[in-house]
Amino acid sequence: MTTQLMCMLAVGLMQPSAVELSARLNADELKVGETYQLEFNWDVASDAAVDQAGVPVPLIQIDVPDSVELVGKALKGHKELAKNEFLYAPYERALEAKSESIAFKLRSEPKLEDRIAINFIAYSTAADGSSQFVRKRIATPITANADGREVEIGDAAWGRNNFGKIGDKVKPFSLPQADGSQVDLGEMLGKSNVIITTYRAFW
Repeated sequence: MTTQLMCMLAVGLMQPSAVELSARLNADELKVGETYQLEFNWDVASDAAVDQAGVPVPLIQIDVPDSVELVGKALKGHKELAKNEFLYAPYERALEAKSESIAFKLRSEPKLEDRIAINFIAYSTAADGSSQFVRKRIATPITANADGREVEIGDAAWGRNNFGKIGDKVKPFSLPQADGSQVDLGEMLGKSNVIITTYRAFW
């Protein structure tokens, strides 16, 4: 059984004040077939850092509606992914700087409820050395000169893929442990809590 999973789970999960997000669609008007830029920015509180624990830099996952197509090649296969640090470009990015310009093409007239949403993932280290998992989401309407607004994670997804979404119910399945033995998760239902972690790499 081959299962493609990408899970990040944590207990006591968020330190909302550690990271601030903003996004803006800089365009006076929007036309189908044209390419535009969504400017995304993030900053960390003066008494915190995001480069000393967990992942070395923050990651973003970009969730777009059918009316939008991200500009850039969608990577496929392990070899292409490995050359891009295992990120599913263009829907995932590692944030080397505190600003990221996200290019997209308007494929069709956007619906009133359409948003470009960004999931922000990082580990924050406080001045006392303690670390916390930070997970936030900002959504920007697809309208002229629109500003993003932080929203609940909710039914978070990214890209056009077959990954499960938060809240999805799945059929029981088995996964290998690090030692190669199989664990049937169906046998654990109702007996104990289950946390699934995966290596962010391929061997």
